[in-house]
Amino acid sequence: MIKETIIDESRELISDELVALQSIYPELELDGNNCGRVSIPVSTEDTFYLSFPDLKTNKLDTIAVKHFPAIELEFFLRQGYPQKSPPVFFVKSSWLPIQKVRALTSHMLALWNEIHDCVLFDAIELVRSDASSAFHSPKEMVFPPGSESLKEEVLATDKHATLAEFENRKFTCLICFDQFSGKDCFQLARCGHVCCKQCLTDYYSVCIEEGMFSQLKCVDLECAKTAPILSLEEMEMIVGSDLRKRFQELDEKRRYENDTNIVFCPRKSCQGPARRDPGQKLAICLKCDFAFCSFCQASWHGDLSACRLQGDSKKLVKMYLEHLETDKDKAEELEKRYGKRILDKLVEQVRNDEEAERWALLNGQRCPTCDRVVERIDGCCHMICLCGTHFCFLCGAYLMEANPYIHFNDPSSTCYAMLFASPEEKQRFSENWL
Repeated sequence: MIKETIIDESRELISDELVALQSIYPELELDGNNCGRVSIPVSTEDTFYLSFPDLKTNKLDTIAVKHFPAIELEFFLRQGYPQKSPPVFFVKSSWLPIQKVRALTSHMLALWNEIHDCVLFDAIELVRSDASSAFHSPKEMVFPPGSESLKEEVLATDKHATLAEFENRKFTCLICFDQFSGKDCFQLARCGHVCCKQCLTDYYSVCIEEGMFSQLKCVDLECAKTAPILSLEEMEMIVGSDLRKRFQELDEKRRYENDTNIVFCPRKSCQGPARRDPGQKLAICLKCDFAFCSFCQASWHGDLSACRLQGDSKKLVKMYLEHLETDKDKAEELEKRYGKRILDKLVEQVRNDEEAERWALLNGQRCPTCDRVVERIDGCCHMICLCGTHFCFLCGAYLMEANPYIHFNDPSSTCYAMLFASPEEKQRFSENWL
């Protein structure tokens, strides 16, 4: 009877201990036969240095961590526990040395030997607090060759635990100065400064769109003086892959712009860099292989065919002529980049084109359909082009084929009553458009 009472009391003590233990450690697993297991995470305030041999270089690869893979503690409560028999402990760890595993097991048994009572909670806490003593001063450990998988496991554990700690803390954003939980913030990898996600995303997005690449660094004023710009991986985490690609494209274009032999593809869908020989007009896009003239931006027309200058090409000639008058150094830079002989030829061509355009405006008129210049030798201002278009010789407006003379009979028309305008009247009319 006394023996049964003792057994019942032991069962009650064990049941109470396991219930209390499971409330403290929800991850505790029990199998109903007085057996259980629990994963014990190991974290420290100090930084520890773990070294792994690199078989390729025969050197040590050292990593710094504060969190380690969990230690698995299994226990079995024998008959007579907790007063008569100690529990049986099994310690499993991927990183603890075998000597330390044995020492931990001995220390847990020593706990029971001192009090002959419930010791599971104390045993778990002993493992948690005593695991870091596996390292000797200055907190270093060297692992044997072939431990590459262990290194990856340690790094993954440390990264996950560090992120969890960060997300549960409160931070003040360096941009808007409001407080946020870590899960709503970014921490810059190189310096550790923290800003809320919205502020940092908005700020860096504007920097990329506006081409302010020198500002793609820490927003702290003192830190920004020496900090490098963000890495591409960190940039993508903050602004996304599309803006990261945009940054790379703009940065590549900026670097290419310093090369006098690089121009850019005129195709709007491409705009990739194109290399050409010094002083030559032929350029071939390195991105889409489009061959084009670097002066008129048209598809390649050969060296013997003249450029039909317009848009950027005319701007180039205008810029060159202005620099010849105001800034000789900049004019020389353009000559080095494009070649003086070619620039002189283009200047002459632009002047000839402008003179021809002036003559055509004063003495002829361009067909609004095919752009052919038509000269009037005799007759009225109702013109019929070779392409069949009816138009006004004075203003170039389309005329209705059925009744082209309405244009000249309309009092609101600029060409009212000028059907038979003289050449002198035509020139005075055209000078108003010059």
